[in-house]
Amino acid sequence: MPKPEAGKAEACCWCLSHCCILYGIFGVVLMTWFGFLVQNKSLTFQLAKAKQDNPDEWDYDKKAKACFSGAVLYAITCLISIGCRQMIKRAQTNRYQSMRD
Repeated sequence: MPKPEAGKAEACCWCLSHCCILYGIFGVVLMTWFGFLVQNKSLTFQLAKAKQDNPDEWDYDKKAKACFSGAVLYAITCLISIGCRQMIKRAQTNRYQSMRD
């Protein structure tokens, strides 16, 4: 079975890293927004609390902390994707320079 070309694999990783960066940025913004809404006891989350079987168990601070933790995880994913993109770009540059020499 022939090995896939390095260019195709790099192109796939390049596209996936862009996708992860976009989802990471979107996730950071969204989870941070939800965290602030929960922390400030927004009307939307007060209605969600009222629909629960035990509304007294609803802890706004705990839920806000979970949203902020999710935002941090999205940020870490975004940073890893940016690092992957930089490594691919560096590898491509090194390959083209070695071909020129």
